[in-house]
Amino acid sequence: MARIEEEKTITVTKEVIVGFECEICGKIHNGEKLPKEWFEFTSQHYEWGNDSCDSVEEYTTCSFDCFISKLEEICDLFDRGNRNSGLINEMPYKYIKQIIAIAIKEREEKILKSIGANVS
Repeated sequence: MARIEEEKTITVTKEVIVGFECEICGKIHNGEKLPKEWFEFTSQHYEWGNDSCDSVEEYTTCSFDCFISKLEEICDLFDRGNRNSGLINEMPYKYIKQIIAIAIKEREEKILKSIGANVS
């Protein structure tokens, strides 16, 4: 059996990236590429059950402050759900909680110094 072929023009419709929106502040960046100061990351858990394979979530943040705020939200969700195996950007969320605590302390000290308070 021989195939009969001919050339035809085919139009394809597909979704393309036209911009990004920060998960925390709602800031929008128009364009196909994520700006270098923005950050995309994932979270997931490996608890037993049907939902663990569907637990991967993707996030986009526009700044360090928005990133830390989103990390706090995710850790709170893991804590309330008694998730022991949560990962954020492939790191254990309990480790991320320690990073958040350090970042918040440094941010508070920076604010206090900016208003002239004595920080020790």
